[in-house]
Amino acid sequence: MLTDRSKDIIIITVTWVIITLLHFFTPVHHRFFHIHEIYRQLYYIPIIYGVFSFGIRGGLIISLSVGIIYFIHITCQWDLSPGEYIVQLLEIVLFIVIAFITGILVEKIRKEQKLYKDASEKLKIAFDEMKEYQKQLIVSERMRSVGELAAGLAHEIKNPLSSIKSSVEVIEGSVNSDSPAGEFLGILLEETERLNKVVNSFLSFARPVKPELLPCKIEEVLEPVIKLLKPELKKNSVTVEKEIEKDLPEIYGDAQQLQQVFLNLSLNAIQAMPEGGRLSVKIMKSEKYIKIDFLDTGVGIPEENMGKLFTPFFSTRKEGNGLGLAISYRIIENHKGEISVESRLSKGSCFSIKIPV
Repeated sequence: MLTDRSKDIIIITVTWVIITLLHFFTPVHHRFFHIHEIYRQLYYIPIIYGVFSFGIRGGLIISLSVGIIYFIHITCQWDLSPGEYIVQLLEIVLFIVIAFITGILVEKIRKEQKLYKDASEKLKIAFDEMKEYQKQLIVSERMRSVGELAAGLAHEIKNPLSSIKSSVEVIEGSVNSDSPAGEFLGILLEETERLNKVVNSFLSFARPVKPELLPCKIEEVLEPVIKLLKPELKKNSVTVEKEIEKDLPEIYGDAQQLQQVFLNLSLNAIQAMPEGGRLSVKIMKSEKYIKIDFLDTGVGIPEENMGKLFTPFFSTRKEGNGLGLAISYRIIENHKGEISVESRLSKGSCFSIKIPV
């Protein structure tokens, strides 16, 4: 199949040959001089086409070839007076001048087009970054507002909750645990403990602890999390694969907070694989950051939920409080990092963290 370049060469060559044949096979008589004048003007078609197709160099080559063949035509076939001869020679010079000037203009237009294209691409990138930054600002503002509300509610609930728990523990000591009352007190104590954990989650989100940024190795931060998850992994028939690049640089981070993020993402991945699967943890380095990927082979995330994942209190699980990812988002944000997610239904999800080195 012919390329565009080959097609252009064929068009220029065929046009050049046809015009030349018309010159050489049209009688050279003064009655046909005006026809030859038309043919000569037609030579500008392959010259200008060549400039646009191959630039100034291509245009000059074509104009020189046209000039040479036209010079042969006027010297070998025409009997011209000195004045007419000079006019025809000037026409040959004009072929080259037109090619040169047109070439300069075409080069200038192409440079300007490239500048406009580069500027357009930069504007698009800047616009996309601005939109992403705007989204982050909206999420951050929403998290701050909800956090203040959660802090107030959690504070109001926590004290009465502690009193209820203490009262239940006192009553439980005087009731037979095998009796119906004892059984209900046990349930009440468990539910009180669960509610207490929810309140603590609210407080963790609403009043985040400022990270203590110290030099640490990300693979050493991850290792205790994997060990902690072993019972949960075994229970859910999930295997773990680790891919860690060698000679990773140290980062400045709060190991405890990062472990909280890693644990949350890993637990989410396990819960997304109710029938078992594989959790892959990949750690890679680049010039500016370390990237940690948590990939699962689970059910995936519906498209309509993708934009809500890091929103406080958004959860698709009945037992979830919707704060795990919101807290993780804030922790990574406080490390001047980024957290993002990609997902395909029935294929799995990938949560990616970037932390600057």
